[in-house]
Amino acid sequence: MKKKNICLALTAASLFMLSSCGNNTVSCVSAFAINDEFVFVDDEGTPTFNSFSYGMRYLKSEMTVTKGKISSLTLKEVFSPMAWARITPTAEMEADKDYITLSDAYINSTTKGDVHFAKYIKVGDYIMEGTIRNHKDSEDNAVGYRYCTYGENICYKWVDIGPQIKDSTDFPFDFADYLSLDKSGGIYKYYDRMLWYIDCVEKGEAKILTNYNGEKKEYTEVAPNYPEGKIYRNEVSTEGDFAAGANAICNYLNGKSLRFSKMEMDDDAENHRAFKRGSEFWQYNPRLGYREFDDSLYEDITGLKVTALTDEQLVSYFTCLNIAFASLEFNSLI
Repeated sequence: MKKKNICLALTAASLFMLSSCGNNTVSCVSAFAINDEFVFVDDEGTPTFNSFSYGMRYLKSEMTVTKGKISSLTLKEVFSPMAWARITPTAEMEADKDYITLSDAYINSTTKGDVHFAKYIKVGDYIMEGTIRNHKDSEDNAVGYRYCTYGENICYKWVDIGPQIKDSTDFPFDFADYLSLDKSGGIYKYYDRMLWYIDCVEKGEAKILTNYNGEKKEYTEVAPNYPEGKIYRNEVSTEGDFAAGANAICNYLNGKSLRFSKMEMDDDAENHRAFKRGSEFWQYNPRLGYREFDDSLYEDITGLKVTALTDEQLVSYFTCLNIAFASLEFNSLI
């Protein structure tokens, strides 16, 4: 993974770059993991697929702050290999050598059956091998169990990983886990791994591999199978509510500062949440971070339908953006 030059600060979800000096404007590119919990796993480790999912997605935002206010913001979600490594096996392909089969899973939103994934993929300069994730919640597989519930049912790991490696924080024993962890340190964490992955996807450096021969290090690169050929969830035709909702968040926050808190307790020990469902759109209390609890403070995020994002996903969005804004705010005021 090639690191990028930076000229501002590192945040828990962001790579920051000073876009202009002396005019009170700073910018950042940020990343965050978004998930669906759609799999039930019983005590024996047997999974039951409750709905269709493409697994985790990775949020990319580009934010500019001018004099303490958000002056521009874009939001996009990039798919994980659970979307683009799905294949339809050909007669020349061999099971377990060229592809992996997940049985009794959702092929689409209405139909269950066998879902096939590429055995080998390549991201950037790195080749990864897939296996069906162990669903059991055992001592040495808690990470695997968690990512299974997020729909990451194929565990991809580096082909040349050594048997001594057990921790994804040091080396990608589990690719999904590797992307979601950060080891940069400092006041603000920095998801450089996730940004690297998004960069690879956007540059066309995520590939399916066929005819893989590890001994001779030979293989054929095949284009990934993004839904409808789109790398961004925002551009998929069936995701209109989501795309409109992402735009609605950008429009809502434009010109505002951000001090997000997902929940606060008042003096009577009553919890108040940042978001609540309106009749059509999500509603948000922008003053909750200042411990102001009046119900009249909730505002519609017009265009963000309650069906577009879950409460958990919405919290992930605003957590990411809040960290980005907090890290940029001071520099935009000097």
